[in-house]
Amino acid sequence: MDRFITKKAASGATEANAPQVTVDDEPNNNSPKADRKFPSEWLTKFSWLKNEGGRGFCKACEKFVFNHITHIDRHSKQALHQRNVKSKENQIKMHEFASRSKKVDDEVQYAIYTLMMFVIMHNLPISLMDYLPNLLCVCCPDSKIANDK
Repeated sequence: MDRFITKKAASGATEANAPQVTVDDEPNNNSPKADRKFPSEWLTKFSWLKNEGGRGFCKACEKFVFNHITHIDRHSKQALHQRNVKSKENQIKMHEFASRSKKVDDEVQYAIYTLMMFVIMHNLPISLMDYLPNLLCVCCPDSKIANDK
C-alpha cells in the first residue's frame, strides 16, 4: 500500500510538522490499453458497437468496452449482453414511431368515436365496442383506418 501513498514534508512551520499524505489515484496513461485505437471495421462486424470518442461503446449494455478484439468478443458472449441485444431488437425505433402518419391516427380516433356514438345513440350495450372494431377489420380488409383500430 505504501507504493501508492507519497509522503511530503510540510513547507514552513505547521502544527506538529505533520507530513501531508496524498493518494495517487490517477489512471496510468502509459498502459497499452489506453493507446489502442478504435478500428472502424469493428462497426461492421459488431452491429451493437459504437465509436464514442475513440473508445468502444456497447449500445445494448450502454457501457464502454476496451479497444481490444478479445475484450469485445468476450463481451459479446456474455449472457447479459445477449439478453440486452434481444430486448433492443424488439424495441420500437424512435424514427419508426415518429414516422407514423398523424392523419391516419386522427382518422382512427374519429372512427372509434363514431362507432361509440352509434352504440350510445341506438341504446346498444357498450360491450359491443369490444367486437365492432374487429368486425370492421374483417368486413373492410382494404381499409387502413379499420385495420389500425
